[in-house]
Amino acid sequence: MLIKKILSFSLLTLLALGCKTTSPEEKVIPPQKEIPQEFKSRYKDYKQTIEKLKEEAQVWEANLFYPELYQEALAREKDMDQAFEDMQEESLTRNAQKAIEILVDIIKTTKDNKDRIAFLKEVIEKELANKEANPQNYQDNASTYECIHTQYFKGSEHYRNKNMEGALEAFSAAYYACHKLLSSAQVKDEQEAIRLAAEKQLKELERVSALKVADNQGKIVKPKSWSGYDYLNDKNKQVELLTKVKREESASLNTAIQTVEDLLNQARQSWELAVAYNEDGQTQLAKEELFLSRQYSNTYAEYAILDVYLVKAHQRPIDTLWKIAKIYYKDPYSWPMIWIRNRALIKDPDLILPGWKIMQDPKDIVGLYTARYEIGYLRYKNGQYEEAQKTLLPLLEVPSSVPNWIPILSQEVLDKVNSKLKPKKPKKQKNLKA
Repeated sequence: MLIKKILSFSLLTLLALGCKTTSPEEKVIPPQKEIPQEFKSRYKDYKQTIEKLKEEAQVWEANLFYPELYQEALAREKDMDQAFEDMQEESLTRNAQKAIEILVDIIKTTKDNKDRIAFLKEVIEKELANKEANPQNYQDNASTYECIHTQYFKGSEHYRNKNMEGALEAFSAAYYACHKLLSSAQVKDEQEAIRLAAEKQLKELERVSALKVADNQGKIVKPKSWSGYDYLNDKNKQVELLTKVKREESASLNTAIQTVEDLLNQARQSWELAVAYNEDGQTQLAKEELFLSRQYSNTYAEYAILDVYLVKAHQRPIDTLWKIAKIYYKDPYSWPMIWIRNRALIKDPDLILPGWKIMQDPKDIVGLYTARYEIGYLRYKNGQYEEAQKTLLPLLEVPSSVPNWIPILSQEVLDKVNSKLKPKKPKKQKNLKA
């Protein structure tokens, strides 16, 4: 009996020991893999970069203006954390870079859009403030101002609700309405400036129309009175002219200039076109035609003359440019002006022949001094050094209204003349020995 009890106890002890050695608590856990240091460093760098970008996004409210993209970046960050725990290097890099890309993009977009909205608001608010100073402009453009008001408040509401796209659309609509007003005002200002310039050119055309002119062949164009005020106030004629231009399929009606009279006719026609284009709002074409009108009228005025003098034969004293200048200009020293005007006919200012028709320009002090310089230079080139010296010396001191190039060039030519007139030193003779 005792032996049975001992055997039973021994068996129970062995069973107990066997159970103890195989319990789950006593199982040996295999050692975990150690995370490489380089992998840890890369994860840490990604994490710090993302945290900084998240802070910047919150400062600029990018997380509020673009919440869906911001949440996507956070999800990518979470996937990156999981990849680190699972030691999946490729997944960690991919998710980290995508999170950074999204955050950088929404921050930049938010900054750019906020700057654009600030610019748009500044322009709009300035225009709304200006309407109080110019009530007439407000009355003329009431519907446009109403549109600006509506879109401005609509944009402000969208911005408060963090709807960036809606805010941009509304503020842009208000801005373009302002731009339309500003452009309209600028065009009106430009039209007014052109109108004043056209009136000034009208007076100039009336002046040159009253001039007596002659071409280089001596053909005289007698003055004819002309006024453009009727055309200036006749809108129907202006429309007819523009219709004619459109029919000709050309921006202008310029024709070939064959005579002096053509210059004046073209000056008038360009002026009429300038007025018509300006009334039609085509300010650039108006300015171009007005410029052409000035060019043509200025060229026409260069052919103006006082009178024509017929050189007579067998007259005492004989006719000279000196004598003609004394008759018309009361100053014989103004004869170079006559020579310059008639240079196609008079090759030598010291020789004029009977039967010649000599034209005289209106006296112009600048033209006079220019002509004297040209004569002095011509005499220097022809070897008439003493005559050139006498002609050029008075040009060293000229009135302030005369360009300074005349005395400068005159001095240069005089230096050359003086070098030619400088007497040569006689050669020393050698002593001959007896």
